[in-house]
Amino acid sequence: MRKLFSRQLIEARHEMLSIYEAVDLALHDAVKAYVTDDRKLATKTKKRTLSIDARCANLEAVCYNLIATLESHAITDPLISAGSYVIVPAAHGIQTLDAYRSSLTVTPLLKTSDGAYLKNMDTMTSGDKEAGDAEGPFLLAAIATETIGGKTGSFIWISSDALFEDSTAVYGNTDFIMNLFGYSCEKQNAVTVRSVSLAVEPLVVSESESHLWSILLTVILPVLAVGAGLLIWFKRRSR
Repeated sequence: MRKLFSRQLIEARHEMLSIYEAVDLALHDAVKAYVTDDRKLATKTKKRTLSIDARCANLEAVCYNLIATLESHAITDPLISAGSYVIVPAAHGIQTLDAYRSSLTVTPLLKTSDGAYLKNMDTMTSGDKEAGDAEGPFLLAAIATETIGGKTGSFIWISSDALFEDSTAVYGNTDFIMNLFGYSCEKQNAVTVRSVSLAVEPLVVSESESHLWSILLTVILPVLAVGAGLLIWFKRRSR
């Protein structure tokens, strides 16, 4: 888990530096477009700023990702055995009633660690733990089951709807969601860890690295290939 956290931290840091670089370039182009009254450049810069806004929003969501602790259940046991992780972005704590009818069973699926603490997004001034912050662990996902008249029904509650977005289809999230549906449909053979991952790991490349690779692939390599071809042609012709 420590390695996973370190990896996420490094990726977030690289993305933040890349965003700073993109903001600097966009600001330069915006000033140039204003001074020279270049409408095409202004339009291009506007589109770039919208892209930067989207990247900032995605980075903010990533910074609120939680690495959940898996609790034992038919849905999560395959993931526990495989050593998989489930990432829960922008989650809130689920509260359970102290008392409910005896026919109802509530089983935790995902929880935070004991060291977690709760922040109020509307009033928080710091991401650090402060006096008055509720202490964990907090429930992130749970399943409630009840049997009435010989029939059993289940209700699954997850504290983050972002768990179902394409951007979070990494690590063990896909298997967790597939297991949820498999269990809900009473298909026990569908509750497993799939051998083929449905997710593509993102490759984090800064804007400067992107420019470097673009120049290398579109300019330098073609020039070298043409140069090598001319050299071979010249040697053959000189024979």
